[in-house]
Amino acid sequence: MHIQTLTIDDQDAPLSVWLAQEDSGLTPIHFAHANGFPAGSYQRLLSELAQNRTVYALDHRATWDGSPYQASKHFSWKDGADDLIKAIEQFAPQGVIGVGHSLGAVITLLAADKRPDLFKQILLIEPVVFPARFFLAFAWLPQVARMKLFKIVQRTLQRREQWRSREEFVDTLSKKSLFKGISREVLNDYAQHGLREVTTDSHPYFTLRFRKTWEAKVFMTAPYLWSTLKRLSIPCVVWRAEQGDVVPLKSWQRWEKSHPHHSMHVLPSLGHMAPLQNPQLMAREIQNNFLSI
Repeated sequence: MHIQTLTIDDQDAPLSVWLAQEDSGLTPIHFAHANGFPAGSYQRLLSELAQNRTVYALDHRATWDGSPYQASKHFSWKDGADDLIKAIEQFAPQGVIGVGHSLGAVITLLAADKRPDLFKQILLIEPVVFPARFFLAFAWLPQVARMKLFKIVQRTLQRREQWRSREEFVDTLSKKSLFKGISREVLNDYAQHGLREVTTDSHPYFTLRFRKTWEAKVFMTAPYLWSTLKRLSIPCVVWRAEQGDVVPLKSWQRWEKSHPHHSMHVLPSLGHMAPLQNPQLMAREIQNNFLSI
């Protein structure tokens, strides 16, 4: 893996690149990561996918060096899709296969809806698709009220922000339920690519590249996707984790019924973090569902 720098809206945006191990001439992949997990965290998965296709992965704006500590009031998932579009126009204007996890799956979907000419196919892992009634219930609430109702937002804002070392970071995460089933090797990848070192006069420390203030903002602003899905014109593959909770069963059933031409799959015994829990299995699933392009 090596990192290039793109310029998007006058800011330096890090783009991770895994060059294809074989020059197959196949369409390259773009991988969009989940909320809080920069692309390098998926090193085990993406190196598998790069066997015969080059893989690009733009890190979310939250991680960019020039980004403020807190997202602007109006920043949304659609802005993340616009960043992705601007990046693809630079590194693969001929088009990509879009793969995404969670937040990244939704950003990929939004970008493909807006610019279908840049995507040959999209493959979505655990996209955040809430029922329509969720948006009816919360549409009138101000963000302060949403923060109080969304426990995940409160937990995110209470997260620790500093660690003395990457080893301490990994030790801390390995005890948390969210990271159950994720190997220490994968957690080490997260520590390597998800932290930045800060040097001070007293002692250096490590802090999150994807700041918790941005992570909380993302959780509070999930978009309504049903109209987007209705317009989608390119081939689409979707995975729902059997033990996940961001694709409610009713949403999944509605998706299957409304879009029978989409290829729908369930990942048995895996949770929302499936690409990090079992990257080899997830790589096989993705490779088995690529179009021959």
